[in-house]
Amino acid sequence: MAFASVAEPAATYQSLFNLYLMFAIIAGTITIGSLILFPILYRKRGTAEEPEIGKKERGNLKVIGLVVVLMIATLSTTAYASFTVKDFYLRHPDCKTAICVQVEAFQWAWNFTYPNGKNVVGLLRVPQDTPIVLNVTSSDVFHSFSIQALRIKTDAIRGRYNVIWFNVPGTCPSYGKSGFCEYRIQCFELCGLGHAFMTGRLIVMPPTDFTNYYSSSGP
Repeated sequence: MAFASVAEPAATYQSLFNLYLMFAIIAGTITIGSLILFPILYRKRGTAEEPEIGKKERGNLKVIGLVVVLMIATLSTTAYASFTVKDFYLRHPDCKTAICVQVEAFQWAWNFTYPNGKNVVGLLRVPQDTPIVLNVTSSDVFHSFSIQALRIKTDAIRGRYNVIWFNVPGTCPSYGKSGFCEYRIQCFELCGLGHAFMTGRLIVMPPTDFTNYYSSSGP
């Protein structure tokens, strides 16, 4: 999925995954290549020469030093990238510059409450190209709030609040019956008989349309 069509935090996590994947491919290539190359280079040749008894061979210190330096560099790079991404995600936008919405899960739907007190069940409307901060909790059993297309997910637990944030660009993979860009909200935690039907809709609107909706009294 192209970065332009996913939430910004998801794209950031994707970049971290790509870094780990790159190092894994390099390490795997070196390991498998060594397993293939060394038996060819050092296979028994069937000569009659006897090895010298008592002769000790020392490893190549330059090679050992190079390996140690590469390992330190790799671990340092991945550690720095991991903490940078974690810090980026935890420092979510302030509610002065973002739309902050309270999300409460219950069997079997989602309740969304906006800062102005507007309350809607099963339907979350947000403006495009604007940071959205969701404060997620539950009123009963464990649930898991997810918008799979944007690759965001967090647990909804009674008595606890988990914060996730995202922003949706102007590009849209599909338009719903509302006429605006829509995404599916799904519970990813088995929460009872109605778990499979615990869905919702995320509708992404142009800022002007969202402002009109936000100030209206309708759902």
